[in-house]
Amino acid sequence: MDFQGQKISELVSMVLLIITGFVSFTVGYTKEDFALFIKLFLAGTAITCAITVPDWPFYNKLELQWQPSINDKGSPPSSKAPTAALKKKR
Repeated sequence: MDFQGQKISELVSMVLLIITGFVSFTVGYTKEDFALFIKLFLAGTAITCAITVPDWPFYNKLELQWQPSINDKGSPPSSKAPTAALKKKR
């Protein structure tokens, strides 16, 4: 997940949890049923987690550009021998 996706995920989770809390409290208060309030709030929290926790594709819109790796000699690895940079020292 990129940084912009993390920001969107956090915003979506906060909005959904606020809406869930308001709706579950209102329904529980009007029905005078605390168990219903808890069930609705837990269901809303589970739905919020299902939307915001996994790394969905719409959270990865910006591709991160990484720096090229540097081998032992201090220069970027050549494209001719990519396995040479992967060998471990013993």
